[in-house]
Amino acid sequence: VPLLAITTPHVLTFLPPLRRLASADPTAPAAVGLGVLIQVLPTVLALILLHLLLRLDGRRALAAIGWRRQRRAPLTLVAGIGVSLVVMLGAALLLRAAGLLRPVDPALMEGYATTPVWVTVLSVLLTGFAVQAIPEELIFRGYLLRSLRMGRTAAILLSSGAFGVLHLVSSGGQTSALERVLYLAMPLGFGFCAAVLSLRWDSIWAAIGVHGGVHLAYPVIYVFALGDGPWLWCVAGLGWAVAGIVGSRVLGPPPAAGEQVANSRLSNARK
Repeated sequence: VPLLAITTPHVLTFLPPLRRLASADPTAPAAVGLGVLIQVLPTVLALILLHLLLRLDGRRALAAIGWRRQRRAPLTLVAGIGVSLVVMLGAALLLRAAGLLRPVDPALMEGYATTPVWVTVLSVLLTGFAVQAIPEELIFRGYLLRSLRMGRTAAILLSSGAFGVLHLVSSGGQTSALERVLYLAMPLGFGFCAAVLSLRWDSIWAAIGVHGGVHLAYPVIYVFALGDGPWLWCVAGLGWAVAGIVGSRVLGPPPAAGEQVANSRLSNARK
């Protein structure tokens, strides 16, 4: 499910007609429309595939994995984004001052400098949320975390570990086999934080916020040339682990019992 939902849009971009359109003026209406369509596909595909999977798995509804309207959804989304921005940018600033970060690739900064601001903002938001945060969190912190028949701690660790291992093949600036292992500290850390906050607040949007916040932080790091590398991956990963434990107590209590009962009834009504 995750591989199909996430890779299908990238496969589509190799079709000759779409490649020609995508290589045209990025501000042209047709190019913008195509870009938006391709980037929302992972979320759409994830929802469709998870709906089918849930119907086979006990005839459950998407609400059972957190995809439902909640009054606190905007708050938990913003809180999750805030946690990641504080962790990532705080770690980057401290490590830059200590001289422990690798210089940012100039090509990345040049790309932001030569692209219209509105195109960059739209691309960052769609890539960070529609392509990655929403579909991946629905799969890992939605379906997997809430379907594992084991204790809460074990479920958090197993779902975070599965999510982290998939990033062994990610391209995040690693230059050796050791760095590929060290890079895992970041997805393991924010995966753990996303899982804890998602369960603490009974909201998949908290997890989406944590994940999306990572993708919002990186453009800031690139634009201001703060630096990247193993130190950032490891320190940020540790920061998320701490935030997942401390933040769940500081940022607010879990939903009231009445809201949890209402959510459960809503899920059952949609089956």
